[in-house]
Amino acid sequence: MSTETPDTSKGSSPPKDFVLSGQLDSLFGLATKLAADFYSYHGDLPSGLTLPADASGPIYQLATLKDDLLISTILPKLTGTEFDRMPLKNVVFTYQNCEIDPSKPAGFYINGDIVFDSSFGAVHDALSTVLGIPNPTLHIQGSLGTSSSFNKPLQLSSFMLSGSFPDLVIEPCAELTLSAITVELLGYDGVRYTSDGTAYGGMCYGFHIVGTMHTGLDQLLDLTFDISDGGGGTLALTATQANPWDGAFGIKGLMLQAFTLHTTLDVKKLMDTFNFDVAAALIAGDTVGTLNGVYNADKTFSVSANLTNLGTSGLSDLYEHIHGSPLAAPKLSVQIGSATLTIASGSGFSVNIQDLSVEHYTGVNAEVDFSSTGAVVKANLADNGSGESTLKFNEIEIDKAYIQITFAAKSADVILGGVLRWESFTLDADVHIYRAAPLAASPAASSGSTQPDDSLQWTVFADFKTAADAEQGLPFSTLIPALKGSFLGDITLEDAAFIAASQDDPEIGNFDTTFPVKQGVQFCAVLGLIKQLSEIMRVQEQPRLVLSAAWSKASGFSLDVLLPSPMQINLGRGIITDPFSLQIRTTSTSPSVVPPTIQLNAGLKIPTANNPEPLHFTFSLAFNALEVIATGELAGYWNDPFGLSPKLRIGPDVLLLLGITFEDALPLPFGFVGGLQIGDVVANVAFEVSDVPSQELLSADVQNLHITDVVQLAEDLIQKKIPDIPDFMVFKDIKLYVCPTGVTMGDVVYQRGIQFYADMLIFGQEAEVNVQVDDKIITASSSLDNLTLGPLHVTGIDSPKATSNVVISPDKQAGSFNGKITLYDLEVDLDLQFEFKPDPSFHFHFELDFTPQFKFTVDANMIGKMDNIHDFSGVKFQLVAVMQQDILDYVAQSVNAQFKQATQTEKSDINAQKAKVDAAKSVMDESIKAQQATVDQAYREWKAKSDAVHKQFNATTDAYNTQVKVLQGQLDAAMAKYRADLADAQHKLNAAQADCASRMQAAQTQLEKAQKEWADKLAAAQKQLDGAMRDMYAKFGDAEKNIDAAQGKVNGIQHQIDDVDGKIRKLEHLHGIEAIGKAGLPALYTGKGTLIASMKTAEGLLDAAKGVLKSQNYIAAHGIMQAAQETLTATQKSGQAAISGAQATVTATDKATQATVDAASSSLSQVGKVGPAAIDVASKSLDAYKKARVATLNAAQAGVDGLSKCGEWLAYQSALAGLKAAQSSTHELDLATGALEVAETGGVGLLQAADYVASHSLGFVDIHYIRIECEFDKAAKGADFAANVQGSVVGKAFAFDITYDTRKPAKFINDTFQKCALFFLSLDSAHRSSFRLLDEVNASLST
Repeated sequence: MSTETPDTSKGSSPPKDFVLSGQLDSLFGLATKLAADFYSYHGDLPSGLTLPADASGPIYQLATLKDDLLISTILPKLTGTEFDRMPLKNVVFTYQNCEIDPSKPAGFYINGDIVFDSSFGAVHDALSTVLGIPNPTLHIQGSLGTSSSFNKPLQLSSFMLSGSFPDLVIEPCAELTLSAITVELLGYDGVRYTSDGTAYGGMCYGFHIVGTMHTGLDQLLDLTFDISDGGGGTLALTATQANPWDGAFGIKGLMLQAFTLHTTLDVKKLMDTFNFDVAAALIAGDTVGTLNGVYNADKTFSVSANLTNLGTSGLSDLYEHIHGSPLAAPKLSVQIGSATLTIASGSGFSVNIQDLSVEHYTGVNAEVDFSSTGAVVKANLADNGSGESTLKFNEIEIDKAYIQITFAAKSADVILGGVLRWESFTLDADVHIYRAAPLAASPAASSGSTQPDDSLQWTVFADFKTAADAEQGLPFSTLIPALKGSFLGDITLEDAAFIAASQDDPEIGNFDTTFPVKQGVQFCAVLGLIKQLSEIMRVQEQPRLVLSAAWSKASGFSLDVLLPSPMQINLGRGIITDPFSLQIRTTSTSPSVVPPTIQLNAGLKIPTANNPEPLHFTFSLAFNALEVIATGELAGYWNDPFGLSPKLRIGPDVLLLLGITFEDALPLPFGFVGGLQIGDVVANVAFEVSDVPSQELLSADVQNLHITDVVQLAEDLIQKKIPDIPDFMVFKDIKLYVCPTGVTMGDVVYQRGIQFYADMLIFGQEAEVNVQVDDKIITASSSLDNLTLGPLHVTGIDSPKATSNVVISPDKQAGSFNGKITLYDLEVDLDLQFEFKPDPSFHFHFELDFTPQFKFTVDANMIGKMDNIHDFSGVKFQLVAVMQQDILDYVAQSVNAQFKQATQTEKSDINAQKAKVDAAKSVMDESIKAQQATVDQAYREWKAKSDAVHKQFNATTDAYNTQVKVLQGQLDAAMAKYRADLADAQHKLNAAQADCASRMQAAQTQLEKAQKEWADKLAAAQKQLDGAMRDMYAKFGDAEKNIDAAQGKVNGIQHQIDDVDGKIRKLEHLHGIEAIGKAGLPALYTGKGTLIASMKTAEGLLDAAKGVLKSQNYIAAHGIMQAAQETLTATQKSGQAAISGAQATVTATDKATQATVDAASSSLSQVGKVGPAAIDVASKSLDAYKKARVATLNAAQAGVDGLSKCGEWLAYQSALAGLKAAQSSTHELDLATGALEVAETGGVGLLQAADYVASHSLGFVDIHYIRIECEFDKAAKGADFAANVQGSVVGKAFAFDITYDTRKPAKFINDTFQKCALFFLSLDSAHRSSFRLLDEVNASLST
């Protein structure tokens, strides 16, 4: 800045305190003289100011013009512009290097007054006509730069003169207030045109009328308006908001940037209305949009923005922008394309999405509903991926379909919906769709295919709220007309729902259901009371049952009934089911049960002896209102029945046999039948569960079996190979039993293992047989009515029937027939043995009396082979006996005695000797009779002794068996009780668990209902509150915040006024020339006036904001909002109370039912301890008794065994010996008679040996060997044995054949004597004379 001092010698005297003053003849060195009074202050620096760094002291210079001034005078570049018609009055030029004049910064300024008359053109029209300001006069001020000089021309490329109307606030029309109105006159470099239209560069004229504008949109908006020349007789009015507009358009949370209003004004018309074009920027995260629309004087407005490729993230940005939190994105592929955001009076904030797709489903015109809890997008379905607007899910079609996406802060759910027409029902259905696998894993996704993705899953849900009585319960027959009139028809279905799913256990989204969901279409509901089912289940209170009815067009309904928890049924006798399932059938699979029926299916556990695990049957029970039919089978085989053998098995089809009635709900009888493989025969064995566990056994009736079949069965039991045997035994009408332990039932003893009773053909012989098969051997014991051996009938030894015993094992395959036959008028005990080597080989032996003192054994050996295994009659035997030494000695002695008698008897004495023999026989016969009487008496005495001992033995054993039976009964009772108690305790535990689950489900359902009702009420209350708050905010904004903002505005303006007042006071009390005050004060006064006007506006806004709180509309709206808030609060409290009550019910129910379950579990545990302990006690008692009674039984048995040693037995045997001795005496008499006969016929020949016989009576004849034989058939007919006798007479060997009649042993000896006598007589004389010489030689040698 030049500090050059102008020449002031011709001017008036300077004001006080100016160092330099004067007059300028030509201001700015203009050719046109522009005189001015000039003042320059060179006094002290006022306190509080700071000089620029290059200044040595304060400078304040002032030049005042005496005449008016046209700006074009000092700025020739403006010549020819409107400035030529704008004279400035009271012009003052000032310069200061520091703010001595606080009305303006340091620099060069022009100040003056201007009166806008019509010659001013558009600016005048704008002020007076459009704004209605009468006689617009302004004090204006403009900067001329910082480096100008009073002596040199101004060098400016642009400049501005501005001035404000003090104390001016205008309301050109309703809803519009203008204040702080400032006029700006501009000079700027631009393009100008000559009269002929030639453009050239020059300084142009312009103007702006600016200020503050408030509108009815938001009174707290500090809009800065600008009115400029619009050309063509118009004005352009633009108002902008410098700061972001929070709560824009009455939308709480909505913040807009660069909010602008624009309109065009007619310079000839008063601005008594307006129609603003609106523009604003919406910046919501990464989502940016430009809002355009209108704002009208009637308070209506509408703005919108087109948002391309909005996407879910853009939607989340919008929501977060307004509500402060983002939205979760769906897990599915959701595409949101173009959208239109609209804000309009009356309808508020809305977003319309033109393009929406979820996976392959597309929708149009989706409306977005924003709320405090999230956003909901809903669009009509345009394409389901196949060019159709209906939803199709397998057999399900949904019309009037739509897409709905619910966004929340933590989750997002996609549903499809529409109208479902199913059966006779029309339902509002929702479809939750989701993806079971990541999208990237989808082949369709990876290939870019537009076909539906296989991994996209769905769940359809619809409430049955269509029917008028659905809330009270849907009659079962409404769903299934076939049930009408049946015991199930009037059963109520509660909480009925239609559900369809693409997979088992699907996602259900936000659907309110606790029903288990399976793949396919199903109807679900809670079943009402079914009395018959409760009876079958043996429960007093039916648990919560859920009907799960699968459906298809082809097959209709499949009605399953689901239990609250796994349940079992105790059928008694220790039999308990597995957790069962239930079905309802409208057609019966059993012709004996009239449909509809309820079908109970379960596994059934039947305990069996010696098997650690119970048999596991499938079990099915069908019943209607009147009858019950039960069936079941064992899948596969019962392996190792009763622990008999791992190779033994029953099956493969083991069928249950049981009957059940509603009266007792217990099976009677209860058992099963199944196939037992016995060789090539499958026997249907039956098992009946008994109250006495030890009496449980398998039984079967079999028509035919062969021994080869039984052998194969035995091989399974023995687990060893048995050598092959012929099929010699055939069984018919078999009664077969498989017994786990030895047990006596009635009079029948059942051994452990397999046994059967049957009619039998053994080698073709009819018999009644008892066959026992255990883990070691097959034994068959039989009795035969008509056993024949050759022509002889075989009877029993102690009974009419012969017996047979067969033993077959890996080591032995043999048997026997036992009985009696009559042979040679004698009863002979028969022991017919047979064995297989490998063909059958028979042999037997029996004893015959040679004399009463001597017995010999006859062996019978089979002749040849058996031609027909089933024809025993063809078997031939050869009887052979070789006499043992005692008989040989006896025969030799007898023959020698006969020789002695014959050689000593003269012929004349023969008759006398015969008479003596006959007399002796008579005496002997009498002696035998007497001896027989002695024998009979001794036998009677022994028999009495034996009977007494056996009676005592029987009493001892009977008492033993009775007590064993009692103790065994106690053991059986303990086992049966344990079984029953265990099953009953298990049943009670399951019932308690089911009751617990049922009651917990009911309580949980009530809790969930309370939660849902609370959530629904809360959502409704929240929606009501949101609406009330939205309406109130739209009408009044945030009233209290507005008051604070208005108060802040007032305080701010007051602060500015105080600041201006300070500056005024400073100028008014400044120690210097008065010109400084005169130059600065007008601007400050004008500024203060403008601030005061603004204060009035601000105070008016504050009053208005405060008045809002007192207005009836606000009070009413606030009351509505407050009521909504109170409703919400009350709903929260009441809902929480209801939920707390329901939760308390759940907790109490859990505690109570868990106590019941714990008690039942404890009882089960107790049974598990007490039962085995009781069984152990009973078992030990039985074992202890058996052990303790061993000595007693042994003593009783010893008494029986001692019968063979007692005195009565010895006396009896002694009497028998005496009888035999007497009988032997008759035999000796018969031999004597025979000797006499030989003597009578032998004559002189025998007498030659008399001396030798006399001296060698025991060695004359020596018998070495006697063998007898005969074919059995001949012997049976009475034929004699052929006997071969070998020996020597007087040292000369002989051998001869004679016959032997076992009934006549004396004859055999006599015949032998005669043969020996003839042999002796046949010897030559020389040999016979050598006897004496031989004796002499022997005597000599002996000496």
